[in-house]
Amino acid sequence: MNDNDKFKKFFGFGGGNDAQEENSGSNEPAMSDKEALEKAEAHIGEWAEKYLTLTADFENYKKRVNSERADWAHEAQKRIVLDLLAIADNFERALEQEKKRESAEGIAWLAGFEMIYQSLEKLFAKYGVQPITDFSVFNPKYHEGLMSVESDQHQSGQIVQVLQKGYTMNDKVIRPATVSVAK
Repeated sequence: MNDNDKFKKFFGFGGGNDAQEENSGSNEPAMSDKEALEKAEAHIGEWAEKYLTLTADFENYKKRVNSERADWAHEAQKRIVLDLLAIADNFERALEQEKKRESAEGIAWLAGFEMIYQSLEKLFAKYGVQPITDFSVFNPKYHEGLMSVESDQHQSGQIVQVLQKGYTMNDKVIRPATVSVAK
């Protein structure tokens, strides 16, 4: 732009369209309204795609966190229940031994302890803890084979004796039953 053009532009006469003059100085050609609209729509499309992707990622994150939280809660309950099951096993053994004695003075004492044991079983039931009751055929999902024994009364693979009760919590095995299996 020479001095004459600068003078005309400064005083606002005879110079033509200012926008055209500004674009003529740069290397980019002037963009039409249609091209500008298409560019803006493409830009909006990119941002919309980013938004949808980010929203989907966040929803997946929330689901994963909720699932992990539920797993942590289940694992914490499982640990506490397993500790209580060891106590319940000892309690059950003590009751069985006392039932064998059947002394006159111990009957009232025994009835009281049986009530306590029943309360403990109700507590387990409240939290979805159930004993494993299927002891016909060995199933590695529910049973842990401790030993194999010879038995004329049982077929191979059948459970001969339950050595320790097994339990499930909310339909998941938390402690398999320890059993002896016929050869």
